[in-house]
Amino acid sequence: MNFNALSRSCPLNSISGDAIVVKVSQPSWDKYEAAVLLDALIKIKEGNMSKDEAVKKVSNELRQMAVNRGLEIDDTYRNEPGIRLHLPRMESAYIGETAGFPAAGS
Repeated sequence: MNFNALSRSCPLNSISGDAIVVKVSQPSWDKYEAAVLLDALIKIKEGNMSKDEAVKKVSNELRQMAVNRGLEIDDTYRNEPGIRLHLPRMESAYIGETAGFPAAGS
């Protein structure tokens, strides 16, 4: 296999021996995942859960949902840093503002 030609035509993360690692973006969130995140946001806003607790809980729930659906996940799939990134986006949509990110339905 000609790795040089392949590396010019594919978005590769790395090539090592015969192994090729292709960087794949995260799948879009579905409405059930969004509902889990929204529920956590509401609990944070009501003072029923800390942000750190909510992030950990959401990450664990979404990762388990994926496994239950038969998906193979890696360490980055719906991990805590990713949840921290999406939480302000959900808050923005929840309050109907963009805050740097498009609100739902915009």
